[in-house]
Amino acid sequence: MPTYTLEDKETGEQHDVLMTWDDLQEYKKGNPNLKQVITGGPAIVGGVGNRTGLGQSGGFNEMLSKVADAHPRSELGKSVRRRSAKEVKTDEIVDKHVKIQQRMKKEGKPLSGKGKLIK
Repeated sequence: MPTYTLEDKETGEQHDVLMTWDDLQEYKKGNPNLKQVITGGPAIVGGVGNRTGLGQSGGFNEMLSKVADAHPRSELGKSVRRRSAKEVKTDEIVDKHVKIQQRMKKEGKPLSGKGKLIK
């Protein structure tokens, strides 16, 4: 249940009440000399950052590295994991052939079972 701070308009004295919003509205109607005071907002945000720099803790980064090693072709694997030149070239060739096959499929051209084009 939320806590509200109320201030007496005549004396300036403040006190906290614990009640629902509807109960607070009724309480303020019965006590017109009281006004609600906002003392501060909740401290929800503890920091900002992206998921790979979150906290910069070694344990978390180690876990990200394990996930990246298990899925080297994923976006996380490409951003977290250090790749060799051979892996980079292999990824480029795989992406090239995926695009070719998608284009062929879109155009309605068939592919053979061995990956060669049928003319």
